[in-house]
Amino acid sequence: MDRRTRKWFVLTLLGMVALLAAGVLTAFLTVSTISFEARAARNEGVPGTFTAKEQHCRHGSCSWHGAFASADGRETRDYTIMRDLSFSVVPGDRVPAIDVGDGAEVYHPGSFDYRFAVMVVLTTLGWPALAIWPARRALEIWRARSLTPSG
Repeated sequence: MDRRTRKWFVLTLLGMVALLAAGVLTAFLTVSTISFEARAARNEGVPGTFTAKEQHCRHGSCSWHGAFASADGRETRDYTIMRDLSFSVVPGDRVPAIDVGDGAEVYHPGSFDYRFAVMVVLTTLGWPALAIWPARRALEIWRARSLTPSG
């Protein structure tokens, strides 16, 4: 293998390692996020109310920042996030919520955002494909160059 081929092959391998590391990180984040969503869908957590204070929108997705108080009054948090609230919500409105153990976010009782889960799972599955394609290409080039007679 000549110097140029070896350099390209090593860079490809380093790129594959980086892509696989990104895939592992994405998989970890996927499992933790989906586990919170699934717990909210099964109503596993501390029920209470979320008081909407301020709406933040970015890239077509909006979330409300506000306060959470458990139904029994034992748990209160002044800074909490709730996503995908109805557009009819105004500051000061109180809506049912469930705290499933996510430190910053509360969820709708019985809800599950399937669109987000599907998108994250597909992204997680896409990382290995991005890592495999350059490896196959590098192997093809290496084989083609090693079979070529050098003069």
